[in-house]
Amino acid sequence: MSTSMNRATLVVQTPKSDAYPRAQAVFGICALVTLLLFFNFYPQRIGFWVSAMDGASYLPILSPIFFEQYLPWLNLCWILALGLNIAHLSLGRWTLLTRLLDLSLAFLGLNVVVSMIFGPSMFAVDPQIASLDNAALSVAEAITSALTLVAPFVLGVIALALVIDMIKKVVDLVRSISP
Repeated sequence: MSTSMNRATLVVQTPKSDAYPRAQAVFGICALVTLLLFFNFYPQRIGFWVSAMDGASYLPILSPIFFEQYLPWLNLCWILALGLNIAHLSLGRWTLLTRLLDLSLAFLGLNVVVSMIFGPSMFAVDPQIASLDNAALSVAEAITSALTLVAPFVLGVIALALVIDMIKKVVDLVRSISP
């Protein structure tokens, strides 16, 4: 009697490998909403002060190219990831569909990152916005040019992490459909 009851209990329970932590889904939702709000409503807050003593020397560093070419794709990734996290929160587990969607989303994210590496720079100083003198403007342009040089390396590390994550997702997908 107890053997049949244990088997029935095992069939009803979700396998541990398919469980999705609700805390991770909630954290993901909060982080994605923050990214969406910040980059879409407060992009002018992404920048630096050329002079710490002068509050008027704040300079946004995101180029118009970032808003035209990259932000729409980032928004798409973030909105899709938000939907996936909401699905995980409501389901509490992985399904074949959520695994496929997650893998597709990782592939889309990798494409966005690679396009940011090889595309036009996402950083620029707009001299019309800048109310800086020539020396401060030169410092701002030097910082922006340094960011432009460093960004491909940082994005390359992110791309590598995405590739490793995609490999893990494929392995998890294959394991989930294998008997």
